[in-house]
Amino acid sequence: MSRYGLVALANSLDQVGPVTRTVLDSALLHELIGGHDPRDSTSADLPLPDLVGAARQGADGDLSGLKVGVIRELAGDGWQPGVMARFTESVDLLVGMGAEVVEVSCPTFVHALATYYLILPAEASSNLAKFDAMRFGLRVLPEGVESPSAEDVMRATRDAGFGDEVKRRIILGTYALSSGYYDAYYGQAQKVRALITQDFTNAFAQADVLIAPTCPTVAFPLGAKLHDPRDSTSIDAPVPPVVAAARKADVAGLRVGVVKELSGEGYETGVQERFDEAVALLQELGATVTEVSCPHFAYALPAYYLIAPSEASSNLARFDAVRYGLRVGDDGQRGLEEVMSLTRAQGFGQEVTRRIVLGTYALSSGYYDAYYGQAQKVRTLITRDFTAAFGDVDVLISPASPGVAFPLGAKLSDPLAMYRQDLATIPANLYG
Repeated sequence: MSRYGLVALANSLDQVGPVTRTVLDSALLHELIGGHDPRDSTSADLPLPDLVGAARQGADGDLSGLKVGVIRELAGDGWQPGVMARFTESVDLLVGMGAEVVEVSCPTFVHALATYYLILPAEASSNLAKFDAMRFGLRVLPEGVESPSAEDVMRATRDAGFGDEVKRRIILGTYALSSGYYDAYYGQAQKVRALITQDFTNAFAQADVLIAPTCPTVAFPLGAKLHDPRDSTSIDAPVPPVVAAARKADVAGLRVGVVKELSGEGYETGVQERFDEAVALLQELGATVTEVSCPHFAYALPAYYLIAPSEASSNLARFDAVRYGLRVGDDGQRGLEEVMSLTRAQGFGQEVTRRIVLGTYALSSGYYDAYYGQAQKVRTLITRDFTAAFGDVDVLISPASPGVAFPLGAKLSDPLAMYRQDLATIPANLYG
């Protein structure tokens, strides 16, 4: 269906289609407005299938021979019970009409949300840059400015013309496309997109159509999620009753996994003894305890201490004594670089300084792929370890640290010893 005449948001994602009360109405309208359009460079010059005939055949109630695929990753945990109940009823109805229903797996779908919210803002940032109050569209003059500059007019126009969510996406997209981050964010997202496409191809080799609930929850009121940007890009899934479960202390039947790589050699005797006692107590209470292996956890420490310093180096660069925050030594005699140096020397502690230096090196030209890029690949492997482990158990446990707590600041002169104390918690940080 042609996109000619649309205002582009995200070129590679934008699409249009009819919204109707019935499938037949949608098919009738689609046959009227669908087809190749030479004015749309993305329009495929292919014949339209018999959509109306297919819709009428389906309405007859006989779906014999149709193979329907239910996507495993788009159902189950995180979906409201009412939504899943209606979906299950629909699947049963299809079976009653003669369709064969099979489960298909599209494993990369779990990364679709993160991928989409990198690609769409990045492309929106590029497309919406043309609304600059100069060439076309809205033009707003700033109040109280007698002779506004082009930047003043552009700022006032974009402030009035773009809503909060649009601004949020433009900022996110501009960051994702900025120098040094394109490959790390937009480029990686496009690679994941290719994997999602391959998942679809594999699934359609097993089924004629794929079905899933439209959304994990029922519709929320228009604008209800805009107050919290963390909510508008995801789903407000219900929180399980963790407090009630903790008070009940009923773990009978719970499958508990002890991570092989996070205990044993290298853990202080006292720590390991207390952990073994806790495991024995869980078994006494009725839990089933098994050992699980997460082989890439062995690389979690170096991966984390490349990713965290790299991102800290980038994030803390804004504390430059110019835009906001602390400013030291600005007596009118010192230059900008000296003021910045004095400010950062006083404002950042020894450990923060160490991480900034390490992160700046890891992100520098010629080292980005060798260090930060490789660390992100290890992070992906660690995520897969977690996914595989949770396929066998309900919860994972390990000691919180290889050793007992040391006095605050005691390890600053030996950062490696300090970092090793994070060995057991870092995999969860990387998993997110």
